Formats: sequence, structure tokens, C-alpha cells
Amino acid sequence: MDARGIGWTAWKLDGCTDSTCLFTDQNVPAGGNWTTADLNGHAPFVIERLQANNELLETADDADDISEPDDSGDGCEPIGMCADGDRMECSDGELVARDCSGCALLSCGESCCSYVSYFGAETYPDFLLRSDLVTGFSQSGSSAALTMSFDGPNQVGTIVFALDQAYTIDPYYMLLDLEAYGDGILAGEVTVSLEADGGEAGCQYPVYSAGGTTVYLDDLNPNCWGSFAPGDPASQINVRIDSLSAGSGELIVYSVGF
Repeated sequence: MDARGIGWTAWKLDGCTDSTCLFTDQNVPAGGNWTTADLNGHAPFVIERLQANNELLETADDADDISEPDDSGDGCEPIGMCADGDRMECSDGELVARDCSGCALLSCGESCCSYVSYFGAETYPDFLLRSDLVTGFSQSGSSAALTMSFDGPNQVGTIVFALDQAYTIDPYYMLLDLEAYGDGILAGEVTVSLEADGGEAGCQYPVYSAGGTTVYLDDLNPNCWGSFAPGDPASQINVRIDSLSAGSGELIVYSVGF
């Protein structure tokens, strides 16, 4: 469900004899610590999912920013934006000028670009950042390249193009030049997501070849989450490859047009 962006709700927080209720009666302790005798119907599944989500949130609170890895380990946080000419990143605990060369890959150039970055992560059963999966990343005015070493399926390598503000981007008109290959990725499958609110909402699209390294988004089959809908303003463009098995993977982005 998490990997496919499928939401869920539970009905109902009550006690009764049939499986629509989470509890066997209405006298369970309000503070929790329920026993198996208290739980009814789909309650065990619901409790397990709530506990898993709580652990995920606690992990996310302690982790680096998803779209912007910070390996300094000393609390230093990147500031500024490439578009404003004052983007700074952490290096050995010190703020240094950020490499904004990858902003040139966007059709709007550095004028709309906050930064270009990357991350590696597990996507199932829960989302978990995995910096150890990334073996290399580089950016220049001609390409952004990410290399991965996957140790299993359901893992992802992502190049992040963060924008200086939210822009209305029509996925129908998006064109990218990119290459993706390796022995650990889904052959020919790359996805692109348009996101807002730090990734809390967005739509993810499969891509199809338009010839050579040029691809376009399959705007008819989006996988959306949060309150996002196709055509909503997006502040981040993520280009990702997903692993099918253990092995290597490489993603190279030459341009992002919108």
C-alpha cells in the first residue's frame, strides 16, 4: 500500500459483536494497552499499521531531509536558493557555496531553481532513507548523474530538482532527456513525480520513449497522493529509478522541459 501510494481508513472506533467494530465491546481502556481479547475484526491490522506509521514518523524526524541529504552529522542545515544566488550547503560542518550547475538542465534555468540533489531509499514495506545505496552523484550544466548499488527490490534512486516556488506544470507538455540502465532496475522503467509540500503531496507518472533519450510523461496514468491532482502547482520534480533486484543502476538526466 505504501509503495503504491494507496491510502487507507478504518471503520469504526467502537465496540460490537460484528467485524465492523475495532473492539469487542465499548469498555476497552481509553489509554490503550489493549489485549487480543479486546480487538475485533480488522483491528489487529489497523493497530499494526498505526504502529508502523508512528515508527516511520519517528525515523523521519531523526533522518536528514529526504530531498537534500546532509551527511555532516553536526546539525548544519543548507540555506538559500540557487535562484537567489545565495545557496549554501553543509560540508564538514561548515556552510559553503552550493554547486548550482545542474539548474541549467531545467528549461527555466537557474531563475526558477532552488537546488539539484539526490537520495536513495527503501520504498517497501515502509519508506526509509538509505544513503548507503548511493555510490555516486555529480551535476554539471550538461547532465546530472546518479549511480546506485541496490541490495534488493523495492529500492529507489532519485535525482531531485527543487524549484524556488510552486509552479503550475502541465505533465502533458513535459519532455525529458535521460538515460537509465543497470542490472538492478526495472528495464526501461523510470518515473517522474511532481510534488508539493516537501513531498507530502504529489503525482507520479511513468515515462515513455519519444525516441532516443527523449521521454514524455504518461499523463493518463498518474499515481497521486495527498491533496495533489494533475496540474496542481509543484515545487519539486523527482526523477527516479526503482530496483527489481540486487544490482547496479545508473540514472543520467540531460534536460527537464516544462
